[in-house]
Amino acid sequence: MSSVVAQCVALYSQGINVEDIGEELNLEKEAVKLVLTQHSPEYRSAIKKNSDTLTDQDYELAKEALKSCLWSEEDSTKFRAARFIINEIKGRNDVIKNLQQVNSINVLVINSQMRKAKAALEKSKMIDIESSTEKAA
Repeated sequence: MSSVVAQCVALYSQGINVEDIGEELNLEKEAVKLVLTQHSPEYRSAIKKNSDTLTDQDYELAKEALKSCLWSEEDSTKFRAARFIINEIKGRNDVIKNLQQVNSINVLVINSQMRKAKAALEKSKMIDIESSTEKAA
């Protein structure tokens, strides 16, 4: 476990929230969440506790909606629904379980890539704003 990962886990176990950990260690919030999802059982149980928002009735309704996609006239919709159902049955859609099986991730590289992506997104927003104001004039 790298020192950054150990620091994230230690700070979270002391009760410090994800945003504050990110600020303290100069990491993006998403990178901190990724580290905690992989290495902190406390964080995983907190996520699980907060994500149980569907009632049994909602869950059954969602299952029926997904099954109805199998009878769609669009082949691509049928294919995606079938692939999702098969992957769900096989446990391939469980992100938390899959992250736990990854031996090591370099959080600093992921953090750097997230910053680059956010900067590119901001740059593209500025270009969109400039082009839309030029068209309006």
